[in-house]
Amino acid sequence: MKSFRSLFLLLMLCIILSPLMAGPGSDRNTDGVTTFQMFLVNLGGTPRGLPEVQEAVNRIIEPQGIRVNLNILDAASFTSQVPVRMASGDPIDLMHPQGGGTSFVNLLATNALMDLTDLLPRHGPRLLPTIDEYIPGVIAGTTINGRIMAVPQLKNKVSNYYLMVRGDLLARHNLGSLDSLNSLADIERLLTAFRAAEPNIPAIIPAAGQSGRMGTLIGAGYDIYDFNNQVEYIIVDSIGHVDPRDPHTVINIYRSPHYRRMLETVHRWYQNGLVLRDAAVNQEMAEELVRAGRGFAWFGRSEIGLEATKSGQTGYPIVARQINNTIIETTTVRRFAYVVPTIARAPEAAIKFLELWFTDERLSSLLAWGVEGRDWIRLPDGTADYPPGVTAQTVAYRSVDFFTGNQFITPPWTGNPPDLRQQSVAQHRTTPLSPIFGFSFDPSSVRTEIAAITSVVDQYVHSLASGTIDPAVNLPIFLDALDRAGAERIIAEQQRQLDAWWAQQRR
Repeated sequence: MKSFRSLFLLLMLCIILSPLMAGPGSDRNTDGVTTFQMFLVNLGGTPRGLPEVQEAVNRIIEPQGIRVNLNILDAASFTSQVPVRMASGDPIDLMHPQGGGTSFVNLLATNALMDLTDLLPRHGPRLLPTIDEYIPGVIAGTTINGRIMAVPQLKNKVSNYYLMVRGDLLARHNLGSLDSLNSLADIERLLTAFRAAEPNIPAIIPAAGQSGRMGTLIGAGYDIYDFNNQVEYIIVDSIGHVDPRDPHTVINIYRSPHYRRMLETVHRWYQNGLVLRDAAVNQEMAEELVRAGRGFAWFGRSEIGLEATKSGQTGYPIVARQINNTIIETTTVRRFAYVVPTIARAPEAAIKFLELWFTDERLSSLLAWGVEGRDWIRLPDGTADYPPGVTAQTVAYRSVDFFTGNQFITPPWTGNPPDLRQQSVAQHRTTPLSPIFGFSFDPSSVRTEIAAITSVVDQYVHSLASGTIDPAVNLPIFLDALDRAGAERIIAEQQRQLDAWWAQQRR
């Protein structure tokens, strides 16, 4: 009897300790399936049909021993809530960087990212070969000092700059074709004509909420006064940029002549009533504003096929005018890359899921378009569309394919050519990489200055770049505040690191 009692106590002890024996911080359940937490952004916020999508995803991945809790937020909630969660130690096993405190640079600077170099071959052996198959060499964009710190999302990285416009309003007021636009002066004439015809709808709105900063109304990193002679400055971080015509020199973008011209133009637009009046404090994405009938046009980065994508997001026909021919930048590769925070409890499950997500068309389609049959149907040509009776306003779940794991295996939305994905893959073969592709700025020696600069930028840029305040008066004040916060020390450190990087390339 004593031996039986001892055996019983031993078995009970094993049951009690089994969760701890599964590993530090593991979320392994009693059924042997590990649950992990994933945080993603959706332009329309949390979809009401998310529970059914999560259930469908888990039916696919649970045979592999993993289960996901999907947390999908709008951009403003993501950038405000995720840092709080990370600071409190609440688990996040997989997420993509966003703006502010959740940007790749800030997460890296605060040592919040887990090194994935050894995890990837052990728990997702097909992941890196799959990425290299579609976009060769792109992993260099998320590799820091030889260590892989993020997994690039498989999407079209050829992200050109566009003016996007509600096509129904363009046609209704006989405003002509966007093909005739070749400069900002042309665009200003279009916006002015639209305001005269439709004074109750803002002619131009920001491309993003506050996290995106209103500078994207025209573009802090673009000199686009003449579309045929357009320059895209390569981003080092929020203040340091490189002119591709002189890729050895870091400049303060806010001191550049084109930035001053941009502010002067937007201020004139604001004074003339063309700009969304509350643009300086707006926190909604452009697509959300257009869906609500609060915008005619906006600028932003996007990829081929954007007209169908944006039409689906807004519920209105969107037409676009491409403004530039871009290069593939390191920052483009890092945008929406997938990272595993150091607070993760189930990093192995997260990597295993990434491998499945990047290789299983069902998962990519689920997280992009929702439950097949309820949220979307597959048309005979292979594209996706809403089921009969379902619209952009009534669909239970809708994200965008450039937020999914592997856009190249997700069916394109109707209105796009059925071979859109093949076109995207081919486009990568003809688009050059940035002359400093793979250069990574280590901000650790100027963290104090970066924090101070971020505060100054948040204080001034929204009002300046929305046109709300006069740049003739306020830009010098802004620049002086940047200098006092340590802007030149940041630029000097970026220049030192860039010089060292170039010296390494020459060896």
